[in-house]
Amino acid sequence: MCIKYAIPLLKKSNMPRIINIASRLGTKPMEDSVAYCTSEAATIMLTQCCALELTKKYNIKTNTVSPSMTLTPLAKKSYTEDEIKQTAMKNPSGRLGEVEDTVNAVLFLLSEKADYINGENLNVNGGILLV
Repeated sequence: MCIKYAIPLLKKSNMPRIINIASRLGTKPMEDSVAYCTSEAATIMLTQCCALELTKKYNIKTNTVSPSMTLTPLAKKSYTEDEIKQTAMKNPSGRLGEVEDTVNAVLFLLSEKADYINGENLNVNGGILLV
């Protein structure tokens, strides 16, 4: 619904962009997370469908950013320090994502430097999908 109602405003923009936020679990399943993984995969597919339709009609570029576990206040409340440390050690980068990592990806996709990027899912995860 948000995309639908944003289109009239985006049509007036010189550089219209939509950035959806999903999760790495939209591309890699995890046990006991069927609903979450499915909804994140749906967000990625929504992005791709919008990219096909909205670029042709209105030159609106649509992409997704999919971070892995990020050290937000909620994550810090939901997991113990030991769980956070163990999860970070599994990542090839040796750390968890920071909010700034996701923000920087979004800012890039909003910039002129990303003008030819459309319908993509940018994974921001330090390489965790490799393991």
